[in-house]
Amino acid sequence: LQELTAHCLREHSQVDLNKISRICVRRSRVLGDLAGQLWWRMQRHPNWLRFPLAVEFVGEEGVDAGGIRKECLQVAMQDLYKKTS
Repeated sequence: LQELTAHCLREHSQVDLNKISRICVRRSRVLGDLAGQLWWRMQRHPNWLRFPLAVEFVGEEGVDAGGIRKECLQVAMQDLYKKTS
């Protein structure tokens, strides 16, 4: 997970990380990647979630104007529901 986070931060070094909360997830592990990155960042930067959340699926092109974030959160919630029922 730390390798994934480091890779995403290196790839988007031109993004002002003080104004956007960027998360990179793999389609095969959306819930694990999302939860892990949220926990990791909240431990180190508690104010991190004050900023808009942008999601990127690793290996896919696309600009998150809301649709990618929505898809990621829907998939994560579906995975969470499957694991708890």
